[in-house]
Amino acid sequence: YDVNSTAAITVSRVTFSHNRADIGGAINSHAFSLSLINTRFIQNTASDHGGAISSYASGLTLVNNFFAGNGAPSGGAMSGDEDDLQIINSVFSENEGNPSAIDAREGFGGNQLTIDHSTFYQSKALGHSIVSGTGGSIDNSIIWGASTAPIQNSSGMQLRNNIIQGTTVPSNDNINPQFIDPNGSDNQSGTADDNLRLRPTSPAINTGNNVLIALDVADLDHDGNIDELLPFDADGQQRVANTVVDRGAYEWAALFVSPPPPATTYGMPYTHTFLATGVATPTYTLVAGTLPPGLALDANTGILSGTVTQSGVFTATLAASPTITQTVVITVTPAVLTVRPLNQSRAVGQPNPPLAAEVSGFVLDDTLADVQGAAACTTTATATSPPGSYPIMCTVGTLTAANYVFRVVGTGTLTITGMRVFLPLIANTP
Repeated sequence: YDVNSTAAITVSRVTFSHNRADIGGAINSHAFSLSLINTRFIQNTASDHGGAISSYASGLTLVNNFFAGNGAPSGGAMSGDEDDLQIINSVFSENEGNPSAIDAREGFGGNQLTIDHSTFYQSKALGHSIVSGTGGSIDNSIIWGASTAPIQNSSGMQLRNNIIQGTTVPSNDNINPQFIDPNGSDNQSGTADDNLRLRPTSPAINTGNNVLIALDVADLDHDGNIDELLPFDADGQQRVANTVVDRGAYEWAALFVSPPPPATTYGMPYTHTFLATGVATPTYTLVAGTLPPGLALDANTGILSGTVTQSGVFTATLAASPTITQTVVITVTPAVLTVRPLNQSRAVGQPNPPLAAEVSGFVLDDTLADVQGAAACTTTATATSPPGSYPIMCTVGTLTAANYVFRVVGTGTLTITGMRVFLPLIANTP
């Protein structure tokens, strides 16, 4: 995506994934001013620099963004040249390059790299996480896991109240931030499910500096005030959950972080995992409402699983502790039974036989005995129709069954066999 404009541009709630380019795998910006808000960059690559973003002579502001698995020889996540770069509430996980996250060294004279409340993680980096020019600051952030000095050329930058691996800079801490699961559920860092939220025992909790909280430059709460303090963290939760702000992109709080459970269909296997943070060993329980029959909630893992045995809309409130609850709605749609007209035959001159349809598609142990009513079937053939083939058409008629809907498929055929007999007329002459 090539941005070349003299106007201010804002991109919000977009995911850029698996894009490739020479410069700026997802975005190459020459815009006068570019703001990226609540945007995700997953495994984009560039053959030169700026795996996800390359920005030249631009004012670039990033708020609540997520970068994972992007790569380039220089600036695995992004590079900036002659830019003012402001990064707030953003996460950089296992981007690859040297530096792995941000390269802001070229033509940087006098411009600023400002990083607030952001989280950087590397487990296999060969170089730095951030390379800067002169000026700027990093505040209330976490930079962890780089195999060499996380920040290069930091002499001109202010480093205030951060957790930085290997740091000896006063007012910054070299202490494991205790992320929940940097590898995510797929057990592979640098992917969309990397979880760099804080464990309840993290030293980043309640140890930020409230004086250093950034301003709400992106107006995250949509109140028109960009001069107030940042109201939300990278999850959209309160930026200050307790009296003192946390360090890093995520504020520690006791809450459910799993997505809403998906809908399903009657008779189908089902699995969904509920996940809560803020509790060392949560126990998941149903405290109100009803879960779909056939599903069971594992109290230790939060996994809801089983085979659904009733259709409907089910509302349930789950708890991971006395103070952490989540109300969810799980919709179970009826299964589909197929109604197919049956073929029939008769001899010419005879009345039509009873017309019927077969019903199929039952799940679980259901059978035709669970169906009430009958399909309504008709044909164009009459008692006087000559031999031939005639269509049989059916509708659902009065068919009903709990947990099912009906769908008519195809037409049947009424075959009339035999030959018509024509009697000669014999004139009666005196």
